[in-house]
Amino acid sequence: MLELTSRRTPWHRPNWRAGTLEIVQEMLSEALIPGTKDRTLKEMYDHMSRTLKKDEAAQSVQPQLCSALKNYGKKQGKDSFNIQLATEFFNDLQHSYLENWAEILGSEKKRISLDVEGTAKRIISHTLYRGMSPNSIYKFLEDYKQSNKRCTLSELVLQLDEREKQPLKTFTFAVPVTAAPEFLHGPSPCDPWLNASELKQWKHKHS
Repeated sequence: MLELTSRRTPWHRPNWRAGTLEIVQEMLSEALIPGTKDRTLKEMYDHMSRTLKKDEAAQSVQPQLCSALKNYGKKQGKDSFNIQLATEFFNDLQHSYLENWAEILGSEKKRISLDVEGTAKRIISHTLYRGMSPNSIYKFLEDYKQSNKRCTLSELVLQLDEREKQPLKTFTFAVPVTAAPEFLHGPSPCDPWLNASELKQWKHKHS
């Protein structure tokens, strides 16, 4: 997992795989777009089905998700029963995905047959899809590697899950300039533009 998120990894070695949940979400989104061809939806559905079947952490909802979307070519609206059911299963899997992996990795019987690289890529793909940056994941793993702490891979995945579920942090910043730039959308400055006195107040507020 360190190799998949490191800046020093050669270009062909990082993770280029879309996450399982990302593929399901794409299928759900495309199914609701008017005019999407049935052939396109069928190809996406087949790809989604194969992805779900190969993903050990998705087995708890794989049959239900595929069943709910089996009529994907029927031009169903967003309020249709099948779409709502699929969305509910999708949300459940999104919440429990890393927990499922932790449970699998904690079982010697289950983990013995795992594809090691495929498992690492699925876990990293999910954390990236959920908004964690590669740098953040790498730093978390590297810090743990350099520390004296010891834990199982299952426990490490649970810690990743905990970090992934934390609320996103928002930041406010100001970029000082020596001269006002020419704005593209009209003669007046954009809304968050601050003059010198306002910038001084902003610094006092956020220091």
